[in-house]
Amino acid sequence: ALSRAASADPNRGRRNALQAQSTEMKCQCNSVSEDNLRTRTRLMALEKELQRRERILQTMIKVKQSGAGLGLDLIEKLREERNMLPIYRRKAQELQLQIEEKELEIQKMKRDPFFTRVLELQVEYVSWKQEGKRLDSLRADPSEANAAAQQEIDSHKLRVTQFQEELAAAEEQRQRVVEELEEVEAEHENCESDYKEKEQELTKQQDLTRDLAVTFKQLLVNRKQAEKVQDEIDKMDQTRRRHLQELEELEAA
Repeated sequence: ALSRAASADPNRGRRNALQAQSTEMKCQCNSVSEDNLRTRTRLMALEKELQRRERILQTMIKVKQSGAGLGLDLIEKLREERNMLPIYRRKAQELQLQIEEKELEIQKMKRDPFFTRVLELQVEYVSWKQEGKRLDSLRADPSEANAAAQQEIDSHKLRVTQFQEELAAAEEQRQRVVEELEEVEAEHENCESDYKEKEQELTKQQDLTRDLAVTFKQLLVNRKQAEKVQDEIDKMDQTRRRHLQELEELEAA
């Protein structure tokens, strides 16, 4: 039976261990708190006793300073009280140190992540336990006469209404997105068509530009050839003129 229970609830052992550790840590905290309280009580008693004796000592000192006589028993008592004062002060300091150490232990335990996690799990466990009791009561009396059941029904109806409204809003948003997507797709097709037309036009312009460049290059070549021929003609004309001039000079001689 235990094995079946363990197999039915695999987290039960871990939960029991956490509860045991939580109980142990709570006991430690309570013990430290009780020790702290007792120490504080002892410290307060010692402080009161110390103040009382200091007042007695101050009174006796004033009486002595005023010149009044003191008996030997009072003098001996004053000596004893004076000798006890350092002891009481030392005990008070020790008790104060013990209180501070206990407070540090408490703060350290409170800052322990495991202890904090245990407390969180306890709070969560209590909330789930209450939810389980609520569901058990609804299951025991699910009729509409049960106020809790009716409240649960109303709550679920309200949630259904909210879900339906959210679903309608989501459907409207989906429809808007579909319409916007169709518009974007149509615009994309138009842009793509324009792009293809522009691309074709650009290809034509590039071909025309390439042909013009070839033609212009050929014109430059022809122009250079024409300039070269013209230079040769000019040189020949100059040569002819020089020869004519030489002939005229020879005829004149």
